[in-house]
Order: sequence, then structure tokens, then C-alpha cells
Amino acid sequence: MSTFLPTKHNLREALLFCFNLKKSATDGHRLLCEAYGKHALSIKSCEYWFRRFKSGDFDTRDKERGGRPINQTQEELAETLGVTQQVILNRLKVMGMVQKQGNWVPYELKPGNIERRICTCELLLKRQNRKGFLHQIVTWDKRWIHYDNPKRRKSWVKPGHASTSTVKPNIHGKKLMLCIWWDQLGVIYYELLQPNKTITGERYQQQLMRLSRALKIRRPLYAKRHDKVIYQHDNARPHVAKVVKETLEALQWDVLPHPLYSPDIAPSDYHMFRSITHGLAEQHFTSYEESKNWVNVWIASKDEEFFRHGIRMLPERWEKVECAESYPKGFMVACSISYEGKLKIRKVERNAKINSEYYQNNILEPIFLNDIPSIYGKQSNKVWFHHDNATSHTSSSTQAYLEDLRQRTGINTIPKNRTPGKSPDLAPMDFCIFECLKRALGKRHPRTIEGLWKVAFNLTEADDLWKCLIIFCGIYMFFVSERLMKIWVTSSSQVSSYPSYLM
Repeated sequence: MSTFLPTKHNLREALLFCFNLKKSATDGHRLLCEAYGKHALSIKSCEYWFRRFKSGDFDTRDKERGGRPINQTQEELAETLGVTQQVILNRLKVMGMVQKQGNWVPYELKPGNIERRICTCELLLKRQNRKGFLHQIVTWDKRWIHYDNPKRRKSWVKPGHASTSTVKPNIHGKKLMLCIWWDQLGVIYYELLQPNKTITGERYQQQLMRLSRALKIRRPLYAKRHDKVIYQHDNARPHVAKVVKETLEALQWDVLPHPLYSPDIAPSDYHMFRSITHGLAEQHFTSYEESKNWVNVWIASKDEEFFRHGIRMLPERWEKVECAESYPKGFMVACSISYEGKLKIRKVERNAKINSEYYQNNILEPIFLNDIPSIYGKQSNKVWFHHDNATSHTSSSTQAYLEDLRQRTGINTIPKNRTPGKSPDLAPMDFCIFECLKRALGKRHPRTIEGLWKVAFNLTEADDLWKCLIIFCGIYMFFVSERLMKIWVTSSSQVSSYPSYLM
């Protein structure tokens, strides 16, 4: 008698055999019971696998299940395996793992907030370049000091996979609010509020008065040099309360503009609080006094260079916002090409709406009245102007304007019904000029909008580049025109004659 005991994989392969024989799930279950008795799959399991086979999934192996991962530090893993940490590290790299630490999800900015961020950073950067004021900045912010502070741990994972998560401290647990004011020389004043106390407009106004007295004691140079305090804080509700605004006006402090949801340009957020968070990792307090002692020790451990570096990073941060958020959007340019030479490149104003009116007044008019006559002179009446079928190009008002320009200058325009739509491969500006321009810009690294425009302008002014592009366009247009002529010949019933601009 056979002692063979089938595995789950054997039984599923047998079911697949029955499925290919056009048997039903019930028939398959009956056959398994006849062959293996009590070791056969249940009728429910047979029906499940038949459904998978019918859906085209013939893999009889179990799918991977998500479960609680086993997390071990490098030290624990090395101790378990009896090897050094360096061996573990080398092996993780060989496996293609990378070390990641999860980041908190930032607030998603709306277009209006992004625009205000860019404008504010541009304004502050220009002010700093005109006359440095970083030494006058006094910055303030607040954060919670939790009694229990778990540490976010790093883990080795494969590229593209998320790292292990760490539960945030309980927002309803015991915590104290730290309010701290500092400048490039160090901490000027701080308060650690009692439990269950937070910031209100009235409390913040009282804190500003105490800060003013602390400044006279700790920073007497402000009064001696008659430097105005430049105060930096965010736009939280207590900060914009009426009593706070009146107090700041009475103190005659210059308040820096700060866009909404922008901790990346607030020195306390991007510099000081990151250090505090690192220091608080795995700290556990049991009383108010312990928390305050820790804050005193942390402040004493930081030298002047730490605070100076935090303030001095501001211009770099402002420039980064300007580049990162305004540069990818870039700007639009209007450019033309002629076999006889280059035409002027024009920058479209930011937020300009390219409608028929804008296209006529700012693009067509200078091209027809200035650019083309400057190249062709008396031969301008032999020029044919080409553009695509964008809405602003084919509107009735634009067509009427082009006819008016033809009567005034003699320059003809290829009719819109003879310009194929959605055909960038037949438009020299698309298939050649802009493509080459994008490649050339990709080799440069402008950091500002002005720098990007300067690079684009210089590239279009390069004679060697334009000569090569014009020759290439001429060769390409010859083949395109030959192809178009063949198309029109075969479509003679629809087109009465060859277009004169291809003859």
C-alpha cells in the first residue's frame, strides 16, 4: 500500500490537471477524495482554485502575505549571527539595500501659497543683497517637549521600498510647550510653559514685553548702534492678533514677512528644532523640573557658531525656494526661424494669458513689422509666415489681423486649412529649434529665472548654433515639402493646386 502523502502543491497541480480536462470544481474534488481520502482539499478550496485558474492565474503557489516584519538593529543581527556589524553592513549593500528614514508628510501647498512663497523669498533675497540684515534678526518659535520621546529608527530596505515606521508621540500625552527666542549670538530668552498651558494672543503679547527687557540686558548693542530689531515669526493666529500687532508697533520692531506653511525658511524649524529633536530621542521625563533642566543643559551645550550658522543659512534657503518652485515652471518664449537668418527671441511675461489679443500685439506685430523686414528688406513680400493651429492662431480676430498685416507689409501667411493639426514633426520650431534649445539648456545649470533667461538668450544669439540649425531645417524642410507635394498630388480632388509656398 502506498504511503505517499500529498502536499498542498501536489493537490493544486492535480486540480489544474482536472481544470485542463474541462472538469468542474465538484468533479475535481470528487477525484481528489477518491485518490487521497481525508488528505484531499475541501470543496471550498477547490472552487477557489478553479476561480483563479479561470482568471488566468495558473500559479499554484501561495501568494505572499503581508505580516508583521521582524525588525532588528545591526547590533542585534550581528550578535544573533555571531559576526561583526561591518559584515552585516557589507552584506546589506551587496543585497542592494539602501538606508532610509521616513519623513513627515509636508503640507501640500496651493498655487496661491506657492506664489506668495516665491515672491516673499525674492523680496527678502533682494533686500539681503542690497544691505545685509541677518545680524539684526531675532527669531521665535515654539514646540512641544514630550515627556516620552521615541526614536525613529533607520532600516535597510531595497530601493523603492518604504522604511519601517515609528509611531509618533501621543499628542494627548504629557507635554510642555517651549517658547524660545534667539539670534545669531545665541538664546536671548525662553519660557517653558506649565502643563496644559499654550499660547494665546494675550500671553504672547506679555512674552514680547519680557523679550524686550531681555534684549536690553543681553543685547545692549541694539540700543547703542540704533539698530532696529528685525523680528521673525510665523503667521499663527496668536501672532497676528490685534494686541500683538499693536505691541510690535509700539516696540518699533521690523517684522519680516513670512509665507504660510513655510517651516523650511524658519530658522527654528529647519535648524534649532531639528537639533532639539535629535537630542530628545529616547529621553523620558517624569516632571516639569526634569524637562527644564534638560532644556538648560541643551542650550549650554551649543556654542555661538551653532546659532550663527542657523541664521546664515537663510539666504541659501530663500534662493532654494525661488529656484525649486519658480525654476521648474520656467517661462514661455516666442521664437522664430528663417532660412535667411535668426529672428529675435521674446520672453512671455509671467502669468500672461496667451489669447488672441496677446498673440497679435506682442508676437505677430513685432515679427511682421520689425523682424522680417530687418532680414528680407524689399523681399518681404515673398515671405510666407508659418505657425501652428493653436486656438489663438486660428481665431477669427487673428485671421483678420493677419490679413491686415498682409496688406500693410506684403507678408503672406500659410492658410490654416493647409497647416496640419497636431503635427509637430512638420513644424521646424518644434522638431528642431526647441528640441536643440532644450538639450543645450540641459547642459547648463541656471539657479534663477533671470539666469535661465540669460542662458536661453545667449544660446539663441550664438551664430554657429543658428547656422547649423538653419541648414538642418533647410534639408529637413526639403524632404517634408517633397512629402507634402506627394500627399497633395494624391489628394488632387480636394486640393485644386500646389501651394505656392512649396513651389
